[in-house]
Amino acid sequence: RSPEARRRQGSKSKLKILLFDFNNILTDVAEELVRRGHSLLSGKVTTEMVESADVIVLWNETPMGGWDKWVNSLSEKRTVLMQHGRRGTSRIYPPFNEPLKSDVICAWSENDRQRLQNAGVPPEKIKVTGTTIFSHLKPRIPHEGINVVFSPEHWDVDVAENFIVNSQLAKLQDVNVITKCLI
Repeated sequence: RSPEARRRQGSKSKLKILLFDFNNILTDVAEELVRRGHSLLSGKVTTEMVESADVIVLWNETPMGGWDKWVNSLSEKRTVLMQHGRRGTSRIYPPFNEPLKSDVICAWSENDRQRLQNAGVPPEKIKVTGTTIFSHLKPRIPHEGINVVFSPEHWDVDVAENFIVNSQLAKLQDVNVITKCLI
């Protein structure tokens, strides 16, 4: 859709939104969009759904998993990328250097905005929105001693560094090691 068509549509218009909610990471976003009166297209994605959507909301646009193909095929649609984790856009940095193609990138914080800009994302594409994912975190439990949080890189595939880091962490004495990954 052209920028002029988007302007004519206005910010108060109700939109048809195709939202890719993998692993329920955008469930709160989906609920809020519906609460605001927008309609979500759901089910197995079809060409008709893509064509009828006003906006496509993605959580990923990298080649891993083929998400880049969606963004490349949606050049006529407005696309929004939601940051989905601490390293939600890590593949734009070396050694991958994959560009972000979405029209809008929703970042969790000003620090994330700065990292995106430092990686070459135009500042006008970045919107700091925060995240609703934190509403589902377990509350902090007071502890004594040292905690180390290990967040494996793509825990669902064999990444050599994960095993190296894990073996080194296992050697630590008197340290609480917490592994954080999606379930």
